[in-house]
Amino acid sequence: MEIVTVNTGTNREARWRVHDASKCKGQRCVFHNPSEHRMSSWRMILRETGLVERACMHGVGHPDPDSVDYFNRMGWKGYDVHGCDGCCGTLGK
Repeated sequence: MEIVTVNTGTNREARWRVHDASKCKGQRCVFHNPSEHRMSSWRMILRETGLVERACMHGVGHPDPDSVDYFNRMGWKGYDVHGCDGCCGTLGK
């Protein structure tokens, strides 16, 4: 395990205990190798399930694509479903 510093809000940072970077080497990872997407700068929310969401300016949590990708690789489907307001760009897709 290692500690990472994440953006949890305006001028707010938190330290989260996450997996070691060697566990995700060569793969997209919300903590160690994040992709560039429209929500990259949004604050992070860590859910009890381990899913990382990004909060839009309206306070709606949208699943981070890299977090969803990890869950899909583990065979855990459906973590991309959320109450969307359209900010993440997936509404209607």
